[in-house]
Amino acid sequence: MVLDIGCGMANGTEMRRTVVRENIIGIDVRRDSEAEVIADITKGLPFDNEKFDIVFASHILEHFGKYEIDGLIDEWLRVLKKGGELWIYVPNLKWCAEAILKGKDILRVAAVDRITVMHQIYGGENYLYDFHKWGFTLETLSQTLLNHGLEIVKSTEWGGEADLEHKPEVCVVGRKV
Repeated sequence: MVLDIGCGMANGTEMRRTVVRENIIGIDVRRDSEAEVIADITKGLPFDNEKFDIVFASHILEHFGKYEIDGLIDEWLRVLKKGGELWIYVPNLKWCAEAILKGKDILRVAAVDRITVMHQIYGGENYLYDFHKWGFTLETLSQTLLNHGLEIVKSTEWGGEADLEHKPEVCVVGRKV
């Protein structure tokens, strides 16, 4: 079983394209999402301990403040089975800083996902929760997961299969030991 945290309009996520629909549960606070469960994840997850093989969190962690992040990850690990994997995708602040320092047009559309540097830093600002409060690099996200006792099985700067120049995202996968 896979838990897709902050799934939003679920069809577009990488995990949704690769996992059988019956084996995935999406959770989101927004009622207009395609989530199977509508809930505020800051109040805890409405699932039993060690229920999921994978907890997938794509572009959700940066929407919380630095003092909320450890508690969220602890809760995600509570519902993750031993040996299961926590997948986290976040904007890549290192890529953003490099683009700004190189004098690139930070409002220009960059990467296959049509994301600008400013969008990566501040969020899309399209609805109440679409603002970023914290940021990560590959190193800081990896260290965060290590601090929670996870074994890192994958860590990469990522821009999509078709985009070799831009790496606006960070993906870190940790295994619960």
